[in-house]
Amino acid sequence: MRPLPISREEFARFFQKARPPSGWSAHLGVANSGGPDSTCLLFLIQRYIRDSQPSSTTSPSRIYSLTVDHALQASSTAMAEQSAQAAMKLEIPHTTVRVPWGTPPFPPLPDKSFENIARGARYNILWRWMQQENIGTLAMGHHADDQVETALMRLGKKSSELGGRGMLTCRRWGMGVKNELDWVGIEGMNKWIIRPLLEVSKDRILATCEENELNYVTDPTNFQPEATLRNALRAIISYKNKGGEPPDLSKLPSQTKADLRAIHENMGAFSHITHEPLDLRSSSESLRAAVKAIDVYASDIEDRATNQLAKIALPSPPGSFVISSRALQSISDTVLRRAMVLRILRYISFHPWGSIRAQARRSRYALDQMINRLWDPDIFFSRQTNAFVGGGGVLWTPVVADASESREGFLGAGGRIKRPCPENIRKEKVRLGNGVVGWMATRQPPPRPEKLIESGMEDTLNIDITPTLQVGFKNWASGEGPPVIEVLWDCHGSTNGFRVAIRWWTHYFCPKVVILPPGESLAVPDIKVRSINEEILHSNVDSFKPPLLFAFRQKDVDAQPKAPKIYQDGRVKREFPEPVTSDWICTSWIRILDSY
Repeated sequence: MRPLPISREEFARFFQKARPPSGWSAHLGVANSGGPDSTCLLFLIQRYIRDSQPSSTTSPSRIYSLTVDHALQASSTAMAEQSAQAAMKLEIPHTTVRVPWGTPPFPPLPDKSFENIARGARYNILWRWMQQENIGTLAMGHHADDQVETALMRLGKKSSELGGRGMLTCRRWGMGVKNELDWVGIEGMNKWIIRPLLEVSKDRILATCEENELNYVTDPTNFQPEATLRNALRAIISYKNKGGEPPDLSKLPSQTKADLRAIHENMGAFSHITHEPLDLRSSSESLRAAVKAIDVYASDIEDRATNQLAKIALPSPPGSFVISSRALQSISDTVLRRAMVLRILRYISFHPWGSIRAQARRSRYALDQMINRLWDPDIFFSRQTNAFVGGGGVLWTPVVADASESREGFLGAGGRIKRPCPENIRKEKVRLGNGVVGWMATRQPPPRPEKLIESGMEDTLNIDITPTLQVGFKNWASGEGPPVIEVLWDCHGSTNGFRVAIRWWTHYFCPKVVILPPGESLAVPDIKVRSINEEILHSNVDSFKPPLLFAFRQKDVDAQPKAPKIYQDGRVKREFPEPVTSDWICTSWIRILDSY
């Protein structure tokens, strides 16, 4: 039976399903390799936009095309030129960028193990192009057969049901990884990657190209099993489905052979989810159905995690997340528990949002160790009720959230958070109605300044932003308008005289913007010690309502403060001052609990 091309109505459903939660940006980019997948996607999006009303908010207003020439093969330049011609034929603005191998931040031209290196270079160029063209969403042409290959490769790495679903139809770009090539920072939280064709098979994409007379290029390396694991899987699946001569697997690299064995050994891991078996001997249609079943299952788990987190969360200071232990007990599904812990880790961690390190590398062992403690109802009656770090740079602390003095809920005006005392719990001095026993997730405390210097580690909690401000005001003076300067604190990558800096304060490592005099160290030596020389410009976290309160960490807040103890080196030990609010500085918590 001949495969059907993708209709207007069908693509409209796919495209709207991929729409970012924030809506369509005016400019949409397409990563255009010149192959049938991206060529088909270019055509379908352009047709969709033209069919839409000019003032419609259901689609972007303009589409752009970019080809990244990796220069890894002799035919790459010719392929890039054909990609440009295909885009111009569709009247789509097009750009081609050749990877400048060996020019920082790009590494030298790789001769082997090039797949991950080439991917990093490609994403770097795509990101810079999106910034230049003010593109908020990037569309990629991955399809259902690509999804099968991705799911199988993750299966070989023993991914859980959440990781085994493959690629997402829509996801945030994320902050990247902290190196020169991959790091994008705060802007990555506002950019999106979509894959509208994930439910469409390759043969239907080819049928669409043929129906609409779309010219495309074919990358010969895609049919070399020895090049990558993905190519080897593609060759095996294609042979099983189309017949012909079997691929010669004897020439595969030893690592690829080992990866194929791992995939084969783990193919039964999702048999409780899939209605169709995950077996390389199955048809492409059966494999696509099995992977789709995993995706539906994982999507349902993520939706349930969103709902449960909203139910069990108690109001808490910025940079923290408090959950009720009693509420946790009603959640028995192990996969759901993992999904919830992964969300909280990514929300709190000082590692970049979206990186695997922010989620304890998704280690099943680490996650299960955390779950065993968080879901243990008897731990609060034990003398082992201690704070712990299970991975991802997140500290879990047992607490009692006491709302007895507040009508606004936990941690409202007059509310308290305090460490539980097993003896008091046994004596029922802390009862439901007066307090709720639970866990608080906060940033893992950093090493002391001298340890950071000793280990050559970056201090992301205390940073000098004077150069950034100087550049911003210089641009303003040159007529580019009032500067809006954004700084990502505690998750990013000296001048003489007075400096403007961001330092940490409070047990929850909240930021404060200060002016430091010459010679003052950026580092904060101790939570109970602060310099009397710093001038605080802003220390409130504006995105939290009501305004930030630290009453639960002070003694007799309304009482007359005692005279501070001043050390010989000029430091002063005293209680935390009330938060300072400036009308020209805004501090907001940007991490999210969403599943994408």
